[in-house]
Amino acid sequence: MSHSPSDYATALRALMPPGEGFASDEESTTGRLVLAIADELARVEALADLVEAELDPAATSLFVESFESMLDLPDCGELPDTTAGRRGLILSKLYRPRNLHPDTVVAACAAVGAPVTIDESSSPNDFEVDVTIDGASLTVAYFRTGASTAGDSLGSFGDSLVECVLDHVTPAHINYRLFGGS
Repeated sequence: MSHSPSDYATALRALMPPGEGFASDEESTTGRLVLAIADELARVEALADLVEAELDPAATSLFVESFESMLDLPDCGELPDTTAGRRGLILSKLYRPRNLHPDTVVAACAAVGAPVTIDESSSPNDFEVDVTIDGASLTVAYFRTGASTAGDSLGSFGDSLVECVLDHVTPAHINYRLFGGS
């Protein structure tokens, strides 16, 4: 609830000590100072109300970049062009389901244009699933002395976009194996 500058001026005048040294009329130097302080207090309160409203990621427009930075977005791909799209990306990251239900994985990969199929029956244990990228062949890139540098992975397998999506959808205790489809 915002207070007006006149509300603040009235409260400030009530706090002033009595006497001629602190004249309470609006034309005096002290009166003008009280009005200036009251204007600033009203402005700060209005900004505080705005910040409170902007803290909701579903309604923010001013703090979109802050939320993206905090959540390390974009995960995979590029940021949407619109504020509503970027806000939707923030909400999807904050409230993302972290499970390896086949429908979740297929939908997440389809959203980035990579159709996949899931085979849970060929997995050697309960903590591993096989993911086949439909219609794609996987390339293997190994670390090479002289060509690779420190920090490069020892080997990468397959489509980096699909790997990125799978890394963000699967829980930490689940491993996946990528295969290329024919």
